[in-house]
Amino acid sequence: MDRKRIWGWMAFDWATQPFYTLGLTFIFGPYFASVATEHFASLGATPEAADARAQSTWAFAQTLAGLFIAFTGPVLGAYADSTGRRMPWIVLFSAVYVVATATLWWMTPDGAALWFCLYAFALAFVAAEFALIFVNAQLPSLGGQEAIGKISGTGASVGYWGGVLSLAIMLLVFF
Repeated sequence: MDRKRIWGWMAFDWATQPFYTLGLTFIFGPYFASVATEHFASLGATPEAADARAQSTWAFAQTLAGLFIAFTGPVLGAYADSTGRRMPWIVLFSAVYVVATATLWWMTPDGAALWFCLYAFALAFVAAEFALIFVNAQLPSLGGQEAIGKISGTGASVGYWGGVLSLAIMLLVFF
């Protein structure tokens, strides 16, 4: 049972890392910036100003989401550490971030859903981090003090490989 729980814990990181790799860093973030640049240029901004506004809009939204996580995360972390019921929260926050991420499909090149998708991505980011808080609260129950570092490090490695694999798949699809 312990091995199964440990692999399940690691699988969560493997499954969620593509959100950060593809969404935040390599695919959606740059796509948002390019669509936003075109949108702001169509409103009369110079190419340089449109690009700057697109980048700052993305950065501002992620900053607000990050600050929200920073201020509310410790409260959720304390709750997650003090309660035994973590799975309902993991399921709830995972469902929110999956649905919010799915709405990014409506980010069309014309920028019609620019603001909607920006808010959806920020919501997905917050929900993914909140789910991770409850997942990480399970770590102490997965092994003894001597094993927690190994479990955590291996889980992070498995997660990063999930991100690399998803990026490789996307690169194959794009080319």
